[in-house]
Amino acid sequence: MNTDKKNLAAALALLDDLLRNPKFDAAEFDKAVLDAKASTEANMSDPQTIVSEKLSKLTTNYPKGHPSYASSSAEQLEELAKTSLDDVKNFYKDFYGANNSISAFVGELDKNTITGFLNKTFGTWDSKMKFTAIAPKHFDVKGGTEAINTPDKTNAVVLGNININISETHKDYPALFMANELLGGGAFLSSRIPKRLRENEGMSYGAGTYMNTNYKYDVTNWGLYAIFNPLYKGRLDSALHQEIDKAIAAGFTKDELTKSVSAWIEGNKTSLGMNDFLARQLRWYIRDGRDLTDFTNFESRVKALTTDAVNAAMEKYFDKSKLVVVYGGEFDKTKPADKPAEKKDSKQKRCSIRQSLEY
Repeated sequence: MNTDKKNLAAALALLDDLLRNPKFDAAEFDKAVLDAKASTEANMSDPQTIVSEKLSKLTTNYPKGHPSYASSSAEQLEELAKTSLDDVKNFYKDFYGANNSISAFVGELDKNTITGFLNKTFGTWDSKMKFTAIAPKHFDVKGGTEAINTPDKTNAVVLGNININISETHKDYPALFMANELLGGGAFLSSRIPKRLRENEGMSYGAGTYMNTNYKYDVTNWGLYAIFNPLYKGRLDSALHQEIDKAIAAGFTKDELTKSVSAWIEGNKTSLGMNDFLARQLRWYIRDGRDLTDFTNFESRVKALTTDAVNAAMEKYFDKSKLVVVYGGEFDKTKPADKPAEKKDSKQKRCSIRQSLEY
């Protein structure tokens, strides 16, 4: 929730009413179901949705019914059709409560207003069901490549994933983190994959890599993504593998590492000036039993990294035999594309696909 100092008390009072006295209006429920159904159905032919669902099926193996089960759009529609307003009311009554809650407030705050809200709203509000943390699981999967034809779609999408058995507390994590930054997760058009695919060869409207790592558990998902003209599939696939193979075999240079670390630190400075970023960090850190000194300690560890350490992490953890790649697009056209993709502004598309893949 975002508000200003003047309206803080009123905003918290509204939040109190919403949490403790939900109306569960039947008309609003029906509208929400229709909206969810329409949105899900509309995305069922979207290459990004199709590829993302397939990749999740190939890289995880949670059983059906598990909160992390990789459900398809069709399965989501089935569950939606079976869900009633009474189901929602009962779930809220049984599972919602503040006895396992975490609250983070950042900004120009009045302590008495915050304390009063917490005591009134959360003080005696306990959930009926006992909270039990669900540990994520590392799945050791074999690599491979699949292509899904999606007719009548202008753009194609590729997503890739390697499951890595490592947590944020592992000694190699800072080096692995920077290896991802250098390969494609860092500053756009300076890290290798986006620079190759978009700037140098003009094959992609947006490309990069990302890495989701759990703090407590040895579960990391490294991934790649690109949006492109489907006629470029062959060239783009070769370029992706070449850049990954090159990074594994020869590593990165000292100059690349220095520039990437500097760019990352500058990005941190910008983020630390944003209240929503600080609130998220506080919430996660409280959940994990740490404080903001962990943030500065990690930054210090990254600054101290050597090129040898980053390259060793790249070689050790980026196992191509475990890389799962899924393409989605209209690939039945046989004529190859020789003309580079137009370098139009694709920031919105690039951010959208990356945000949907990151936690």
